[in-house]
Amino acid sequence: MPCSLGGNFRDFLVAQGLIRRGQDIYTPNPPEKMPEWICAWIMHSCDNIRIDGTQRPATEIRLSFTNAQKMRAAASWNFAQVNDQGNVQWQKNEATKKWGGNPSVSPLVAHYMASLKRRKIQSGETASSARAITPAMLETLYDFNHENGRSTMKPYGSAEPKRWSGARARRLCWTAYLIAFTCLLRVDEVLKIQAHEIRLDPDSDALIVTLPFRKTQQYGGRFLEMVRPNHAHAALQR
Repeated sequence: MPCSLGGNFRDFLVAQGLIRRGQDIYTPNPPEKMPEWICAWIMHSCDNIRIDGTQRPATEIRLSFTNAQKMRAAASWNFAQVNDQGNVQWQKNEATKKWGGNPSVSPLVAHYMASLKRRKIQSGETASSARAITPAMLETLYDFNHENGRSTMKPYGSAEPKRWSGARARRLCWTAYLIAFTCLLRVDEVLKIQAHEIRLDPDSDALIVTLPFRKTQQYGGRFLEMVRPNHAHAALQR
């Protein structure tokens, strides 16, 4: 059973005469043009260009880029449920000459979403992005975690539902934010770091983080970042 947006996608295809009413589109072998249909569906609701190539007037209401992302996510999720396709990229099987994988995870859809985002920004729509952490935020978190006895490790009690965490959990969160800030990482990149990639240098009392990737090298690599605890909030040595 497709989600509600997935049902809207099917209704759109029926209205455009691309499929018959009642026809199932979430199959192991979707039509070859399915990525184009996904782009057309998103374009119909969100783009300043109509699917016939004409320009929409500025007074015509369009959905935001956030809505476009939700529509693509709905298509990705629905196709992922078919034969456990997941995020398998859309590609042609040279043996069977049939297309398979997730059509929403295709270069065509990815390129269209990137171009749609550029047009949205050019038209004045505020880009949705993650809020960058700052040294002042790290300082505030550090001070909060060390005030009023919050740094003392205590057993967690279920009788205090308003206390979502103790000193250990707050320190873990602060450490993750500090590593993200120091190493210029996103949160999802920080979560890829494993325990064996973090160690304490006994000679310098520095926390050494060995990243399993690097942002400036396409095919990966390893390098060290050191966070020294004697600096109040964050320090970096390359």
